[in-house]
Amino acid sequence: MVKSFFLTYGTNDVGVDELGQRIASALGMQFELRESLYAGAYVNCVGSQADTLRIVPNEVNQEIVREKFREYSVLVEISNLRGKNVDKEARTLYVKQVLGTMPELTLLDDIQYLE
Repeated sequence: MVKSFFLTYGTNDVGVDELGQRIASALGMQFELRESLYAGAYVNCVGSQADTLRIVPNEVNQEIVREKFREYSVLVEISNLRGKNVDKEARTLYVKQVLGTMPELTLLDDIQYLE
């Protein structure tokens, strides 16, 4: 059985760029500011703690991107999909511990899929 882990955090207190710098520093990840026609300006963090970690605006072109989390202006989307289940789970728990110390973030989703 393969497990996949997904976390989503939200905030209204900090912008995409500043939050990306804070999270990258806290997790020891590399910070990349990117621009997309679809997603607008967003941050991609690269490192061993997560397969993907993106900080994205929840409104692009005056439209809410994730309706479920409409009350949050910035979302942090994290996934761990590759490697052994035990390693993916450990990385996800570490990220949750670190981000849990950041008062500007609210954990919105903590999902595990079994395949």
